[in-house]
Amino acid sequence: MSTKVKYGLLALLLIITVTGTNYFFNWSMMVLVTFVLAYLGKGLRVRKNRGNE
Repeated sequence: MSTKVKYGLLALLLIITVTGTNYFFNWSMMVLVTFVLAYLGKGLRVRKNRGNE
């Protein structure tokens, strides 16, 4: 995926988030918290190499 497409999708996500937060605050915060928890939880599920395994 090119850099232009990545930044375009990021800008679109930002616009949708700002619009959603203004009109549907409860739903937007619920989705935001869900994604943050999923992101933080991913770090807990990743197996780390200990070097001797």
